[in-house]
Amino acid sequence: MLCGASWATYTTVGRMADLVAIEDGHIHLDAVQAELGGAPSEPLGPRLEALVARRQSEGLLGIRVLGSQGEVLAEAGALGSPGRPVGLANRPIEFERCDEGYRAHARPHQPPPLSSPEQPPARPDLPPPPHSRPPRGGPGAGFRGPPPFPPGPNEGGVVLFYTVERATIMQRDAARPLVLSLVLGALLIGAAVYTQRAFRARERAEAQLTKNRELASLGELSAVLAHEIRNPLAALKGHSQLLSEMAEPNSELGEQAGRVTTETLRLERLANDLLAFARTGELELSEVTVAALVSEAVGAQEDVVVDLNAAPTTFRLDRVKVRQALGNLLENARAATTGDEPLQLTVTREGTWLSFAVRDHGPGVQKELRDQIFQPLFTMRRSGTGLGLAMVKRVVELHGGSVRVDDAEGGGAIFTLRLPADVPSASETAAS
Repeated sequence: MLCGASWATYTTVGRMADLVAIEDGHIHLDAVQAELGGAPSEPLGPRLEALVARRQSEGLLGIRVLGSQGEVLAEAGALGSPGRPVGLANRPIEFERCDEGYRAHARPHQPPPLSSPEQPPARPDLPPPPHSRPPRGGPGAGFRGPPPFPPGPNEGGVVLFYTVERATIMQRDAARPLVLSLVLGALLIGAAVYTQRAFRARERAEAQLTKNRELASLGELSAVLAHEIRNPLAALKGHSQLLSEMAEPNSELGEQAGRVTTETLRLERLANDLLAFARTGELELSEVTVAALVSEAVGAQEDVVVDLNAAPTTFRLDRVKVRQALGNLLENARAATTGDEPLQLTVTREGTWLSFAVRDHGPGVQKELRDQIFQPLFTMRRSGTGLGLAMVKRVVELHGGSVRVDDAEGGGAIFTLRLPADVPSASETAAS
């Protein structure tokens, strides 16, 4: 609003300055008309030079007299360069605002024929009306008096170049508040943008800090639960396995003992996942051979096709945690694949980033679930614990990287894990 008001004031003052310049132009043209109307026997050039010298203090800098075909008959002083038209166009006197001042072009005045219906013939028996000189800028305005050249196709006339100190001062004074308002507006916009970004950054930092605290609390609780559950589970699993061995083959007791053993193993896997999730708190960084890391993560599984053509030789990361994260991604991909097609693990280096891409051949992941699947205890599998992908995301975040899931070409999903070369410190990870 401030800039708009200043701009409106500036444009209004500019129009007023143009009106002042047009008025001064009329005054200069009247002086030129008076000079051209008298002493026609004297050369025109010296008379124009004398006129420019006399009126230079009033802003007149140059005069040029043109013939009917646009040829220069005489000139004196400097004429400047053409500029932007001001005032009304297509009038006998046209004005232009130039970089150095103003230009005025007064074309020769050719009165309409006496038989014209718009101009009734004058009656010699009546005195001339008062103020009979045509108004400036009106239908009959223009260079008045007998021109020193024959009338032609309206290409002749007088061209003036002059400056108007009053108009210059008005425009300069109007430009100051405009520039000031623009600077203030830019500062206000910059302050608003900076404040908004700082506020959003603070919100993100607070949200991440709250999330880290929740994850830490969840990790502590998971560790306690896993520790308390593992001992009873070990006893339960041992007795159920012993009972299965003692039961008759294909007996009901053997089947029931087998189901107990299966569920005990699932609870044991859950306890192990809880412990693994609780231990993803600190990194132990070292230079790791990428090929060896991938070989450890894949293990003896033969359903994984590994591509290391674009992989680096070594990379700085936490060997144990990244190997576990890759193992979780492969296990998740193996559970999602419904056919016999092998999984694909592609390792590439993208600038300063190390990328692991695991592709499966399952149904894919719906877009509305792609953020939820990385949350703790969220799972789409009946036998899943909901901690595998959460642990992957936690490991990636500790390294300052990212993990995402996309649709694979031809079906399935691609989980991409990206790790930076410069791993942030623990304090930086908590604040990011």
